[in-house]
Amino acid sequence: MKRKSIFILGLSCFGNMVVGTFLSSVIVFSLGLFSEHVWLQVIVQTLTLILFSYLPYSQAWKAGDRDNNYVRFDRVPEDLFRGVKAGLVASIPYGCMLVMLIVGKVIGSDLCLLLYKIGNIYLLPILNAIHLEPEIMGLSWGQVAAYGIFSLLPLILVSVGYLLGYKQIMLTEKLVFINQTKNNTKR
Repeated sequence: MKRKSIFILGLSCFGNMVVGTFLSSVIVFSLGLFSEHVWLQVIVQTLTLILFSYLPYSQAWKAGDRDNNYVRFDRVPEDLFRGVKAGLVASIPYGCMLVMLIVGKVIGSDLCLLLYKIGNIYLLPILNAIHLEPEIMGLSWGQVAAYGIFSLLPLILVSVGYLLGYKQIMLTEKLVFINQTKNNTKR
C-alpha cells in the first residue's frame, strides 16, 4: 500500500472540513443563530468547534499513524513536517477567504464579510461576538486580524493530528479511559 501524497492528504482533510462545516451549519441554524442567550451561544460554539475539528484531526491522525508504520519498516523516509505541509494545503481555501475579507474591507464590499462568515459558519457565534453588524465598514483592522487568526485553525488541526498520530498518542484514550494500574494502587 502506498502512502498518500501531501496534496491528496491535504485535500482529504479539507473535504472533512467541508463536511464538518456543513454539519456545524445545521447546528448553528437550528440552535444558535437566533438565540439571545449567551449560554446557548457558548454551547453551540463548543459543539460546532468539536464537530468541525474532529473530522480533519482524525484523518490526519490516521495518516500520521500509518506513516509511522511505513517509517518503522523502512518503506519511506521520516518527515515530521508532513502534517504541516498537508495542513498548509488544507488551509489554502481559508487563506483565500481571509484575502477576500481584506479586499472587501479595502473596497467596502459587505458581500465579502457575508461570504467569509458563511465559509466559517462553524465559528459564527465567535465571529458575531467580534463584529455583529453586517456592514464591513464598521469592521476595524484589529477585528480583521482577529478573524485572520481563525484561518490558522485548519493548519493547527492537521499538524497536531498528524504529529500525535505519528507519535501514536490518542487524546480520547488520555481523556476517557482510566489507567487500571493507577486504579489498583489506590485501593
